[in-house]
Amino acid sequence: MAYNKRNKLERIKQVQDTARKHLLPGVSMIHVFNTYIHPQFKISRGVFFRYMNVPVKEELDKLNNNDNNGETKFKQLEMELFK
Repeated sequence: MAYNKRNKLERIKQVQDTARKHLLPGVSMIHVFNTYIHPQFKISRGVFFRYMNVPVKEELDKLNNNDNNGETKFKQLEMELFK
């Protein structure tokens, strides 16, 4: 289980990168799951297929944009408190 959304997305990215590295023409996703993903990540087949459908790059970009906006708001609030 992930501690926060960023950590979960990073884990999903690792699973996707590992799967894409081993997916070759003629190799099934089930074979990649059984041979590489399950032994390393200990996730079920359903979770694996769910992870493969997550648009990780877009989600991480959204989080990074939100973090940048959130940091400026926090700094402004912090400055107002210590005047």
